[in-house]
Amino acid sequence: MVLGSPAAAQGAPDDGQRYETCLAQVDLDARVALAAAQSWTDGGGGAPAQHCAALALIGLQHYEKAGQILLALASGEGSIDALMRADFYAQAGNAFLLAGSAENAPAAFDLALELKPDDAAILTDRARADALRKDWKEAIADLDRVIALTPLAPEPYVLRASAKRLMGDLAGAGADLALALMRDPTNAGALLERGIVSLAEGNRDAARADFEQVLAIAPGSTVAREAKARLAAMN
Repeated sequence: MVLGSPAAAQGAPDDGQRYETCLAQVDLDARVALAAAQSWTDGGGGAPAQHCAALALIGLQHYEKAGQILLALASGEGSIDALMRADFYAQAGNAFLLAGSAENAPAAFDLALELKPDDAAILTDRARADALRKDWKEAIADLDRVIALTPLAPEPYVLRASAKRLMGDLAGAGADLALALMRDPTNAGALLERGIVSLAEGNRDAARADFEQVLAIAPGSTVAREAKARLAAMN
């Protein structure tokens, strides 16, 4: 995800088009984009070139290396402003999440939130990082803040329900899922999670109904694959 153009932040407007071209190439062929970004970096491209290189590395699934580049960009002494630093820290955190780094991801999000303390997206991402290290209480605390900031969004309720379920609080999870589905009755993630909760409570018929609804609503999705696997395990 591109959260802003570092070219402008570096005071290099002539590099703006080159940066946009590099980003477009990431979507077309990340390997080609990486080669171009590295050549640009060697020629003094600075933050825009390095940022494009990091995004190309994410496209090539070299998540840890991308995270380290983004972390260095965020903590460097360049002329980028505080909000852009926060975005770089957040992008680093997401790269570390993709790498499964339970140590680096939360720390990157902590740094981002020091600069943007009420950013719901970054708080949500930190909650995911908390979950990666199975710190359910911290995940719930972050999601409490997200819900206070975005009370109409269903996804934070789904994530908080999952954390509560994994702590053994099935009633709390069910209450959050009711709130999520009140906001979006066809939210496949909420239906999947409600099915898992129902199964944990021993209500196989309700669980089966929710899993089947997920397959109907979101065929081919990640949640549908999980619903299909859980249905198969029930047979």
